Amino acid sequence: MTAGGKALKESYQLEAKAQWRAKPLEGDVEPEITLLWHQGMDGDRDNFHKLSCDALTGAVYVDDSRIRRVRVNKLCDKERLRIEVVAWALKAAS
Repeated sequence: MTAGGKALKESYQLEAKAQWRAKPLEGDVEPEITLLWHQGMDGDRDNFHKLSCDALTGAVYVDDSRIRRVRVNKLCDKERLRIEVVAWALKAAS
């Protein structure tokens, strides 16, 4: 990972820890990540969601290896660029 990528991941981690009020989810999880970018901002959403999933480890969930499904949305918001995250703990299969 580049130095810029590491710095971005660290800033995502700090923001997630500041905003996630519950303790990290344990077990299998399903995050939904919505990337709100300005119009015309292209990019590989897979790279952004990978970075986001890594950065949320320890804040939103205990370990990103427990992600079973992930939803990624890429939308436009010219006013407020941001990343929104919702995550659920999945029930264990019986």
